[in-house]
Amino acid sequence: MRWVHPTGRTERELILPSGRLRLTDCTIRGLGAGIECRTLGALVVEAANVLAVDSGPLIVLDHCPGADEPIAVRLLGVTLRGPSPVVECRCGPDMGPPGKVRIEAAGCVLATGPGTGLLSLVGVEPPTALLGAVEWTGQGSLMSPEAAVAVWRRPAGGAEALDDSAVSIAGLVRSEVEFAGQPNEGPEASRITRWQAPLLSEAPPGVDPTRLR
Repeated sequence: MRWVHPTGRTERELILPSGRLRLTDCTIRGLGAGIECRTLGALVVEAANVLAVDSGPLIVLDHCPGADEPIAVRLLGVTLRGPSPVVECRCGPDMGPPGKVRIEAAGCVLATGPGTGLLSLVGVEPPTALLGAVEWTGQGSLMSPEAAVAVWRRPAGGAEALDDSAVSIAGLVRSEVEFAGQPNEGPEASRITRWQAPLLSEAPPGVDPTRLR
């Protein structure tokens, strides 16, 4: 899904827009990205009961958000299985003071695997200012033990994990998870059957596959 707004030069000059997009009960499989945002202004992206398997980032921002372009991402019962960052942000060399990026995740399974970060920051220089503008909240979400919180990717190739000590993180626990089946076996196979972290609820986090049939 490509989200372009505003589309006209006149509109761009007159208003700094805001927008909201919500995905509910969706499966994303084998795509380069779930939502590609080519937008200006404040954005809210919500995903509820969404399964992403063997796809690229769930959300892609085509530029570093400015101070007047706060980004809010709200995830509920989302499962990422494979090399799928939650957010990828492409930062140019002329990046000014960044806007806030707030991510709220409740009951999610973020099994992104080794070499992948929950945040993928693309740029020539390490985007440390943007990393400091990220705030992660929520409860009852699991991430892969071998995954990084944030990874810096250079446009010419190469990647490295970033020091995430500047990121405010709450409600996210590292844990091995066991799925009911293989990724190519349908939504039911992406229900988790075992995990190793204490959670507030006995119900398994992640997607509810019965709503994806």
